[in-house]
Amino acid sequence: MGSVNLPFVDAVTAVEDSDGRVVLIGVGEIGSDRRTTQFESLWNIYHMRSNGVIVDDVAKDVGGKQSFTVTDDVGKRSVIPLKFNGDIMTFACRIPTDEELLALKINWITPSMEEVTPQSIRRAKRVIEEYQIKVPEDEEEVPEEEVAVHDNTNPKAGKGERTV
Repeated sequence: MGSVNLPFVDAVTAVEDSDGRVVLIGVGEIGSDRRTTQFESLWNIYHMRSNGVIVDDVAKDVGGKQSFTVTDDVGKRSVIPLKFNGDIMTFACRIPTDEELLALKINWITPSMEEVTPQSIRRAKRVIEEYQIKVPEDEEEVPEEEVAVHDNTNPKAGKGERTV
């Protein structure tokens, strides 16, 4: 298995808060892997907490809230529920629509590298669509992985059981 140098980017995703409202979450200066088999990322909760995000990553079945809370510029809080799959906490997110990017404020959970506006997001989308990630000093494109990172066809194992 080789290594790949990934570019750092400011990324924005859309999530639903505990009240069902769409909230934009921004993560600054993270590695971007555009391969279609890469759909997971890890966020450093200590970095999030140092930027004012309230993180309660303790599962509900042991007394935790299983969520993180962001506060916007005017003090409005949005609670983002987490799902516990027996191993890690996850949450559902998606690419925001152009309308959401224009209408909603981005809640940065880690600082962005630059001031992000709807115009800069549209420019960045155009650049990403035109260029593939390349390994520095290498002319070949980074190959897609042959096997998916997460196989959704296997049923979830019960507590104490292993998946295949």
